[in-house]
Amino acid sequence: MSKSELEREFQNKNQVFLQKDVKKNLIEQENTSFNFSVDSAIKHSSLVKDGFLNYSGANLSRTDLSDANLVGAYLNGTDLSHANLQGANLQDADLRGANLSYANLKGARLLGALLNYTDLSYADLSHTDLSHANLSCADLTRANLNKANLTNTCLFNANLSDTNFKKANLSHADLSCSNLSKARIHDTNLSDANLSYIDS
Repeated sequence: MSKSELEREFQNKNQVFLQKDVKKNLIEQENTSFNFSVDSAIKHSSLVKDGFLNYSGANLSRTDLSDANLVGAYLNGTDLSHANLQGANLQDADLRGANLSYANLKGARLLGALLNYTDLSYADLSHTDLSHANLSCADLTRANLNKANLTNTCLFNANLSDTNFKKANLSHADLSCSNLSKARIHDTNLSDANLSYIDS
């Protein structure tokens, strides 16, 4: 299969990840701008509307969201740089295009999350559950993924340069066309991973 054919196949596969938007179609897409620090209201889900939080495009930089319940939240385009999300539950959250550079996500749950084109450079993702997440075209330069679970994760065309994958589980992950230059891969499970067209 050529690289162009692989890219077309990925685009078709990517539609599956986007289908989860259908189940959220009852949420009003109001884009409220937040320029203040979010308090414990988020952690106790008192700002939940129709079952899902919507902070698309908000400024949550350096916010403490440790152990927050953000399941299915809309955080696409949100600035979460330097934020503390340790232990947060972000399962099925939409973080496409968000800025999570230097964020602390240690032990966070990101199962099935949408992280396409997300900036995760220098982020601490150690011990996180990223299984079945979509990280296509994401920037994970120098991110720490020590002991992270990335089974069945899509990392197509992701920037994984100088990323720490020590003891991470990447079984059945799609790393095709990704940049793995200087990536630290020690005791890493790569069984049945797609490593076609990688740049190392």
